[in-house]
Amino acid sequence: MLQRVYDGLIYMNNQQYRPLHSVPTAMLIIGAAFLGSTLATPFYLPYQQTFGFSEFTLTQIYAIYVLGNMVALLFLGRLSDSLGRKPILMAALLLACLSTLLFIFAAGTIWLFAARLVSGLAVGLASSTGTAWLVDIDAEHHTEHATVRAAGANFAGSAIGPLAGGVLYQYAFAPMQLAWVCYLAALAGVLILLYRVPAGRPTASGRPDLWPRIAVPRRLRRYFITPALTAFCVFAFIGYYLALLPSIVQVILPSGGGLATGAIMFVLFMGGLGALLAERRFPCDRSMRIGLILLVPALCTFYLAQREASLWLLILGTLLTAAASGMGFGGSLRVVGQISPSSHRASISSAYYLACFVGASIPVLGIGLAAVLWGLSAASLIFTVVTSLLVAAALITRRSRS
Repeated sequence: MLQRVYDGLIYMNNQQYRPLHSVPTAMLIIGAAFLGSTLATPFYLPYQQTFGFSEFTLTQIYAIYVLGNMVALLFLGRLSDSLGRKPILMAALLLACLSTLLFIFAAGTIWLFAARLVSGLAVGLASSTGTAWLVDIDAEHHTEHATVRAAGANFAGSAIGPLAGGVLYQYAFAPMQLAWVCYLAALAGVLILLYRVPAGRPTASGRPDLWPRIAVPRRLRRYFITPALTAFCVFAFIGYYLALLPSIVQVILPSGGGLATGAIMFVLFMGGLGALLAERRFPCDRSMRIGLILLVPALCTFYLAQREASLWLLILGTLLTAAASGMGFGGSLRVVGQISPSSHRASISSAYYLACFVGASIPVLGIGLAAVLWGLSAASLIFTVVTSLLVAAALITRRSRS
C-alpha cells in the first residue's frame, strides 16, 4: 500500500513537472508557518488565567512544539528530496490548519499542548522544505538570494503574528478565537496558491528514508558545526526572550500588556529583518561573527531590564537582540546554503532548523525548571552566563574551522 502511494506521488510529480519559479508562494508558506508560531504569544497569560496552570506549565506549553519540530526534521525532513517539494508543503499547511482548529476550540490545557505540538510539526516541515524549494529556484537562475528570502519570510511572519494578536487582544471581541479564525482564512489562501503551482521532480532518487538521523554528509560536518551552534545560540536567546517578555511587560505596563507585547515583538523581528538585509553586504562568515558578538550585550541588557523592570532597558535589549539575531541567523543560514549540494538540500536544511528549534525550546524548559527550584532571577542569570559561554565556544569553533 505504501509503495503504491509513493509510486503515485512520483508519477504525479514527473507528469506535471515544470520548473518551479514561484518565489512569492514559497516565501508566503514559510512566513505563514512562522506567523502561526508567534500569534499566540500575547494570549499566553490570558490562557494561564483562564485554564489556571502554573508558570512552569506555561514554559512547557511554549516549548512543547519542539517535539513536533524534531519529528518533522528528524523523520520527515528528507521526504521532499524524494517525493518533491509540493506534496510536503501541502501537508505542512494542512497540519497548520489542524493546529489552528485546536486553538479555536481549546477547552483546557491539554488542547494547548496538542495545538503547539501540531504547530511544531507544521513549522518544521514548512521551514525546511520551503527553504530547500527556494534554493532549488535559485540554483536554476544561478543566484544566491534563497537563504535571505527564507530568513526574511521567517522574520516577517514572526513579526506580524504577535502584533496582529496584540491588536486583536486589545480591541477585538473574543480575540483568542477571532485571531485564529483570521489565521485559518490566511492559510486557506496560501493553500490555494500552492495548489496552483506545478509540481516539481524530486531531487533525489529511490525510496524515502525515514530513519531518524541528522543527515549532514560526513564531508560537510566540520563546516556545519559553526552555523549550527550559531543558530542554537541565537534561537535559544529568542526563545528565552519570547517566553519571559509577556510577564516582564505585564509588570512594567499592567494595562495594555497584550498590545505592548505584540508591538515589542514586532520591533524585534522587523529589526531582525532589517539586520538580515544589512548583513548581505558582509561575507556570511563575518555576519555570523558580528551576530555572536552582539548576543552578549543583548543578553546582559535583557537580564538587567528584567531585574530592574525598566522599559528603556527592555527597548535597548530588544534592538540589540534584533541586530544579533538578524546578523547571526542570516549569516549562518547563508553558510548552510553554500555548503549544501542539491541532493541533500532538504536534509541539511532540516538539520540546521533542528538546531534552531532545539535552541528555541529546550533552554526555555530549563529556565522554567530552574525558576521553580531557585527563582526566576537566578534562572535568568544562569541562562545569561551559560549562553555567553556557548557564544564563546561558537567563536572559538569558527576560528578553528577558518
